Amino acid sequence: AEAEPEPELEGDCSPQRKRTASEGLRSPQSGSKAAATPPPATGAREASQVHVTPDPAQEARHKAENHRKVGNQYYNEGRYMDAIREYTHSIHAVPDNASYYGNRAACYWMMGCYTKCCNDSLEAIQLDPKYFKGHARAGRTYLHLGRLKEARHHLTRARQLNAE
Repeated sequence: AEAEPEPELEGDCSPQRKRTASEGLRSPQSGSKAAATPPPATGAREASQVHVTPDPAQEARHKAENHRKVGNQYYNEGRYMDAIREYTHSIHAVPDNASYYGNRAACYWMMGCYTKCCNDSLEAIQLDPKYFKGHARAGRTYLHLGRLKEARHHLTRARQLNAE
């Protein structure tokens, strides 16, 4: 297995100023949980003789969920760089899951990496336009960056989604 590069902190990131977990938005604890149950054996063959080919997509989801769980633990401990690394592994395994980008965006927010936070929030929204936390975090980040028009758009959308 090829090692993935560590996420880089550049631009607006200020590792000296870390936020505490109570200062930021918590990442969702949800995610898809695929069952790893093989199909039942049929006919005269016994279950031990049946060869089940693993589903690569299911294996990728399982791997991504394991990384997400470890990332959530690191996030709760305030180990944001470690959490970013785990969420990045989740994203590489399953790139179309909005919550993985949302989780990584939460870490970037906590570390003061506002541009990266905004980019991941926007990616999450692109994957799932009804992702409340993506809009809320993007709006909050745009507000912090002084981009009021974008902030208003995303915060208004977050409020609409919350009302649904």
